[in-house]
This record gives sequence, structure tokens and C-alpha cells, in this order.
Amino acid sequence: MDLSELNPNVKGNMLRDRVMEQILLYGKGLLRVHKLPTDGEGHDLKVTKKGVFKSVFLHLKGGFDLQPDSTFIFDISVKAIASNHCYFVVGACLNPRTMEIHDRMLFLPLEIVDKNGVEVRTGGDMRRRITIGISEETQSKWAQYIIDRKDLANKILAKFQEIA
Repeated sequence: MDLSELNPNVKGNMLRDRVMEQILLYGKGLLRVHKLPTDGEGHDLKVTKKGVFKSVFLHLKGGFDLQPDSTFIFDISVKAIASNHCYFVVGACLNPRTMEIHDRMLFLPLEIVDKNGVEVRTGGDMRRRITIGISEETQSKWAQYIIDRKDLANKILAKFQEIA
């Protein structure tokens, strides 16, 4: 399916909805996901857990179809980076043929992006760039943050254990 004519906001909403589905489906009924009205603060989703009065915030970075070598490239504005143990990046690619999230995705603390992302300037905005191969054979410095999409909810639940 050719998605090139779709507005980037529509694509972002599609990705956000798919990530929300993953969290709700595999969250064992313990997680609630809230869409935030704007991502001006750098987060797209707020995840809460039953009985816990803290939240995990997710900054979604997505793409439609991987590069031929399974490489995923994304930038995050330095303004959006918060050094807080409750802020995470979820990097996911949607397959335009199936409209499903690729089996492997990125889940990493936003502060790691600030420390290890490559500094680039685009349009006057300072950003941190992540370039990662998400194939199972990858040996990159980001490999420890690649997860199976079905494990996203469990990773978030583990973070709630850490911050509780």
C-alpha cells in the first residue's frame, strides 16, 4: 500500500494507535494508556498502572517500512529530551503492506538518547540521531534496547517495579 501521500500526523496517529494496542493487549489488564493532546513536551503516551500513582511517558518515533538492511533512523529534538527515569523512547516501524508493527522495536530511556545519540542540526534545531539495525544479528550499541513488540508491556511493567 502506498502511504506516501498520507499526512505525517495521520501516520503518527496510526503508529500511536498500534503501540497502544500492544500495551493494552499484553498488559494483563494492569496498564492504562492515555493519548496526550500534543507532544510539545516530547511525549505521546502516558501509561499508568493499576494501584500505582506514578506514570511512564513514551515518546514515539516511527517509520513506515525499514530500510532494505533493516535499519531504522530517527531524530529527537534536544528540547524534547528529559533526563528522568520515567521517560522512554519507543521506536517502531509499520509495515505498509500489513499495517502491523514490525516484530522488533526499540525501547530505551530518553536519557540514553541524550548521552549516546549522534548530535545533528536540522533546520536550526539541535537533535540527537539514532541509527540502528533491528535485525536479530545486530551488534550495535543499541542492541540491548531492541525488544520483541509483544514484550513492550512487560518492559513497561518492569519499569513500574523500579519506580514504585
